[in-house]
Amino acid sequence: MRRKESHLNGERYCADLKSMQVHDLDFETPQCSINTILEDGLDKPFHFLLEAVIRQFAPCPYCTAVPVSKLASEDGRAKAF
Repeated sequence: MRRKESHLNGERYCADLKSMQVHDLDFETPQCSINTILEDGLDKPFHFLLEAVIRQFAPCPYCTAVPVSKLASEDGRAKAF
C-alpha cells in the first residue's frame, strides 16, 4: 500500500537501505516489513523500479516478480509498471 503521509510521498517503490532491497508497495506482503523499514528510517522512495536497480537495490522476491531484464523498454528508458 502506497503511503502518502510519510516522506515516501505516494511513490510506488520503497528501498530498504539496510537490506538493499526494493519493494513494490502496490504488491507488498507481510514478509516485506515495510512499516519496520519506515519506523527505522531506512527507506528511500523511487518512482521507477529501474531507478532503484541502477542504484544497486535488488528487487524483493515477495513483491516484485519482474525480471531485471524486463525493466527497460527497447529504447533503454525505464518502464512505468
